[in-house]
Amino acid sequence: MKHHFQSLKEAYFFKSLSDEDIIKIQEVCREEKFDSGEIVFLEDTTGDRCFIILAGSVEIWKGYHTPDRDLLSIYQSGQLFGELALIDDSPRGATIVVREPVNLLSINRDDFNRVLAGSVTISISIMKSITATIRKQTDFFLDNLRTSKRQLEKAYAQLQKEVEERKQLETQLLQAQKMESIGTLASGIAHDFKNILFIISGYTQLTLENFPEDNEHRDKLIEVLNAVERARDLIRQILTFSRQGSQEQRPVQIQVIAKEVIKMLKSSLPATIKIRENIKKDCGTVMADPTHIHQVLMNLCTNAFHAMQETGGVLEISIDEIQTSSGEQAVYPAKMPPGYYVMLSVSDTGCGMDKEVVTRIFDPYFTTKKKRGGTGLGLSIIHGIIKSHGGFISVLSEPGKGAIFHI
Repeated sequence: MKHHFQSLKEAYFFKSLSDEDIIKIQEVCREEKFDSGEIVFLEDTTGDRCFIILAGSVEIWKGYHTPDRDLLSIYQSGQLFGELALIDDSPRGATIVVREPVNLLSINRDDFNRVLAGSVTISISIMKSITATIRKQTDFFLDNLRTSKRQLEKAYAQLQKEVEERKQLETQLLQAQKMESIGTLASGIAHDFKNILFIISGYTQLTLENFPEDNEHRDKLIEVLNAVERARDLIRQILTFSRQGSQEQRPVQIQVIAKEVIKMLKSSLPATIKIRENIKKDCGTVMADPTHIHQVLMNLCTNAFHAMQETGGVLEISIDEIQTSSGEQAVYPAKMPPGYYVMLSVSDTGCGMDKEVVTRIFDPYFTTKKKRGGTGLGLSIIHGIIKSHGGFISVLSEPGKGAIFHI
């Protein structure tokens, strides 16, 4: 059996043995032959041999006699299988079927045990081999486990990011739908109210013409007409909020309007509020309705004053010309395309707002002011004005750190 020596020497189960020990094992080996399709041993049969393939190949099947049988592996020439039969007399967990005519070198467990009993070096070498094999397989399993863990953590982080982005998109969609529905409602009411005011104004003017200049009732009718005009201004604001009002947009220098607003503020705000201006004089013009831009600035500055009314602070108005690129979407409002913009900023050092309030400040009728301190329409109207001009508005604020609006 000299030609079997190398097969035993290369089988990993015996690799650590000396040539003398290999010869001792070789003496208890015998060669067996099987034809294609023959079963070497059946699943659930107690194994009593270890095999080294000298030529040919075999297939390892799970559930060989069941409809859903599963091919586990294929063993080729030079490979050793069934090695656990030498150290474990439990039933086999698979069936071995010959794939093509095969020559096997088999070792009976009882014969092998006698060799082990007669040689301490063989026992120690084989146990070392088994330990090394188990350690290698364990390390391989742990490496795969660590890799899978990293992949799962990465996938989970990506999933969390996608879920958060989806929540933000859903929130934005709900906000847009809410603003649209309220705008549609406000527009319908405003148009109906406008028709009523037209009738009131018409009949009042006709009545006024029937009174002489010195009649005491003329002043009362004039007051009615003045109230009608104020009501019309209110309707224009509501239509602006609903984005359906007509606007006379023309080239406007925002810095000129800002100077007018600052002049008004300096004469009306208390000394506890310091006004700073950081206005770039050579900013380009924008297509806008001057009255609406004036209204936007006044509303933002009024809100800033209310935030600092009790403690005082600094109100700053800034105007600059900027150019955005596609890589700056995290800095500027979402869906803001790259290009040149005039940026108007209004900041204060007041009480600030928490995250929940910031997400709701553009909602109609939402206000943080005390009862009778505001209608909650100011920022909603501002939002409508900016959107109708094709612009963008964002706010940054934290409790105790003031707020800044960028338009």
